[in-house]
Amino acid sequence: ILIIKEGETLKQIQDNLENIFGRKYNLDQIKVKQWSKDFPYLQDVPRNSNLEGYLFPDTYYFSESATLDDILRKILFHFQEKIKPLKSEIDISGNLHRTIIVASLLEKEVPDLQDKKMVAGIIEKRLAMKMPIQIDATIHYVLQNYSHLSIEDTKVNCHYNTYRDLGLPPGPVCNPVLSLLPSALHPLKSSYLY
Repeated sequence: ILIIKEGETLKQIQDNLENIFGRKYNLDQIKVKQWSKDFPYLQDVPRNSNLEGYLFPDTYYFSESATLDDILRKILFHFQEKIKPLKSEIDISGNLHRTIIVASLLEKEVPDLQDKKMVAGIIEKRLAMKMPIQIDATIHYVLQNYSHLSIEDTKVNCHYNTYRDLGLPPGPVCNPVLSLLPSALHPLKSSYLY
């Protein structure tokens, strides 16, 4: 049994797989391009991205002889089935990759569902104003440190640093739960900027 919890990262999923199967895996080395022919929903994801964000949180059952290919195929197929009802909304709003990035930020940054919708609106407003979105979760993701951030932490030199770089990070920061996609697709408008 593999349980992928809401908001787990690729690294956490890899650790779980290694504990369950007693084998070493390099999930971060597996690229979207290896799977986009089998799963057309991945075609708008940058080809050299890893699978962060696309390993759907749920409980999966595998035999002890399951290969990594078997495991990923089942999880990616499940993701594909789960997002089918949202496909037209995703297509209208932009693309799946952008939606998953925003949903992952909401998953890691904000505990309350109503607040998640508002923060999605704040993210969109900041993007439109060409302001840094300043999401702590992106720094936590890079540093793999989930304690309080220091000013020095927010100066880390990487494309996931949303304190320094404008726009969304290049990829998701976790594997978000399906219920967050509507928040990412329909952000709540408000007067807030912070």
